[in-house]
Amino acid sequence: MKQNETKIESKKSGLEKSKDEAKSSILAAEKKVNEARAARLAKKQADLVAKAEAAEKAEAVAEEAPAAEANEAPVTDAAQAPAAEEKPQE
Repeated sequence: MKQNETKIESKKSGLEKSKDEAKSSILAAEKKVNEARAARLAKKQADLVAKAEAAEKAEAVAEEAPAAEANEAPVTDAAQAPAAEEKPQE
């Protein structure tokens, strides 16, 4: 009778151990999937940040271009007048 009980107990402990191992392997697989997902999300977020920074730089350059043109000396009629008044010498 004791042998039977011992076999039953060892079978129960073996089943519990295999359940724990199955849970561990499932959790390990889920962990790998979650880490891969997190890596993809981090890459996507980094790409979005890089695009946003590039857009901000392009916008800043676009804003600076009209300001630079405005700072250039404008061509006026007075500046063109001496050239128009020059007559060829005969």
